[in-house]
Amino acid sequence: MEEKKTELDEMAHNLHVMSKHASKHQQFLGVHQIEQQVNQYKRYIDELWQDERIKDICIDVEENKNFVELVTALESLESLGRVFVIKKEMSFNKDNVYKEVQVECSDSILLRNISLELETKLDIVHINDTLQVVTAMISLTDNRVILIAGKEGILPFRTDCNFVKHFKVFGEPFGVTELEHDAIVVSFPNEKVVKIINLNNDSVEKVIKLHKKCLGLSSLNKTIAVGLHLQRDDEIRVIDLEGNTLKSVNVASETLLFEFIFTNDGIIFSDNHGLVIFCVDWKGKQVWQFKSDDLKDPQGICTDNYGNMFLADDISDKVIVIAKDGRRSNILLSEKDGIEEVRSICFSKMESAVYISDVNGTYLAKYKVCYE
Repeated sequence: MEEKKTELDEMAHNLHVMSKHASKHQQFLGVHQIEQQVNQYKRYIDELWQDERIKDICIDVEENKNFVELVTALESLESLGRVFVIKKEMSFNKDNVYKEVQVECSDSILLRNISLELETKLDIVHINDTLQVVTAMISLTDNRVILIAGKEGILPFRTDCNFVKHFKVFGEPFGVTELEHDAIVVSFPNEKVVKIINLNNDSVEKVIKLHKKCLGLSSLNKTIAVGLHLQRDDEIRVIDLEGNTLKSVNVASETLLFEFIFTNDGIIFSDNHGLVIFCVDWKGKQVWQFKSDDLKDPQGICTDNYGNMFLADDISDKVIVIAKDGRRSNILLSEKDGIEEVRSICFSKMESAVYISDVNGTYLAKYKVCYE
């Protein structure tokens, strides 16, 4: 831990020198690199926390008041703060560990510097030869990509966008999200169920009945958020893996709950009739909303490792990045970049890449996300 403290001191010195002598572009890259290093230290602390040999660790991070100002305005900084580590011979309690050690760059700086670089684009119309509408898409932790295409079923692709095999299922799937251990959750509106499917042996492990049309899906910490619809009584319900309701929020949306992001604080969802992106807390109270003249038919939505949101808009043929507070946005792709009727989008956290597909699943494209 003393070694880590020394490295933090060196980082502070480098920041101080950089803010005086480096260009604005070099300053941004330097701050981004330091952010990655601090995240590595966070993982180091997480590993310590999981080590049963440690009886107790109390960690307190005192952040310098000027640090946020330095990141946003690139002003001088004397220190990153101090790290105190106290070891005690007592029973280990995870509540004694403060794990929120992080550095955040300005959203506006990140948005201005985000771009998408095309890596692969393949024609997949021969796979989805009946032109079934693609209703959902996710990137798995093993970097495979899953498309849901109506009667064509579940379509898995490798990271190079090449097709793996057809995964035929009984019924017509709609939404999809990932669980741990090679398992996904798939919704079936007509059956009013969600099914947990093992990708290793292509078997259905569990069927959960919810008595409403099950549409969009999202997951977090082994819990599942399901978009439910019954006679315009729309709700997003969070359930455990046994189907027990943990919490629920009624959502006033002009469209069905096809696409949304499940967070600890609430739900972010796209309303393609109202032409707006909403963020609501678990009491249904609006936190923020995003509107723009660029929104013509907002559809798929996903987030990157920094909380920025990537939005696919079908009619305007655009991919838009939105700041995590909904206040700023930037157009990343448009029709001139060769995308049409972009409907589904997902982010690979392992590769820092975005995958997109169109409404009828005629192509699958992979873009590297660049932050400089």
